Amino acid sequence: MVTNPIEKSWDKIQQFIDKNATTIAEDADISVGFLQELSDLELWDSLMGEREKINMSVCQTLFENIQSQFQKPGFQAAILLPLFLLLSPIIRLLLYLLSSATTILIQVFIKTRIYRKRIVMREVEEWY
Repeated sequence: MVTNPIEKSWDKIQQFIDKNATTIAEDADISVGFLQELSDLELWDSLMGEREKINMSVCQTLFENIQSQFQKPGFQAAILLPLFLLLSPIIRLLLYLLSSATTILIQVFIKTRIYRKRIVMREVEEWY
């Protein structure tokens, strides 16, 4: 009933009409006018238009409320701190893997003599 009240109401009206066909026939002047007004497309379109407006206004209000909550520093800290604690081991692991891959790559370059390493002795004057 909350998500689609107009459709539920329309179904209930149709069920009422089906059950009370004889009573409606006796009160034809009132019920015919009511049925014509209810089944009128303009009325149906206006009801659906109002429903869409209400849904959009509710969504807009919720969005503005969430946006105002996001602007508060306490809320930002409450989100960022757990994210940092959650992601910091992953970042650390990625950095360890990257440094290990770089070390292995340099060792491969040294073995294939793409990167050469040599020992150089220089004379240095020591100051005491």
